Amino acid sequence: IHLTCLLEQYLEPLRHENFLSATEMMAIFGNIREMVTVQRRFLKNLETAVESESQLEAGMADFQ
Repeated sequence: IHLTCLLEQYLEPLRHENFLSATEMMAIFGNIREMVTVQRRFLKNLETAVESESQLEAGMADFQ
């Protein structure tokens, strides 16, 4: 969430200004887009794992 905020609130507006050079932008923001993609994928996988764990625990309760 914080990386997305950084991307949307700072990187995108700065890209449309001629305030920083492409080299400076790369030095400051680096590979933030890739980091956001990985963060989103990780969150989705984590949510899926937690949901699966909850379903497994609910199923185990039926056997007790």
